[in-house]
Amino acid sequence: MLNEELKQAEPSSFEEKEIEEFIDKFSEKIVNLNLSVIAVVTLESIKPLSFFASQAMVFFEPLIKAFFTVKDYEKLYRILEDRKLLEKLITSIEEKADRR
Repeated sequence: MLNEELKQAEPSSFEEKEIEEFIDKFSEKIVNLNLSVIAVVTLESIKPLSFFASQAMVFFEPLIKAFFTVKDYEKLYRILEDRKLLEKLITSIEEKADRR
């Protein structure tokens, strides 16, 4: 079911505002769980392979579905595909962690 919904979603199916809101919400969660350091290190290390990481999400779909709604899963997928959005996520996590 989720695969079918993801296949139907176009890369531009989310407005920039929706992605920005997701980045803000997701980075806030990461910081609140005190995972900012590991998240930033992990995201920085996969940046050169971010497209392949997004493809690996298909493999881990059953596990990921336990933590994300379908729309949030799609948004995270789009962020990992796009290096600029990935950098925004990393920056957001770092900024929120610095404020603590």
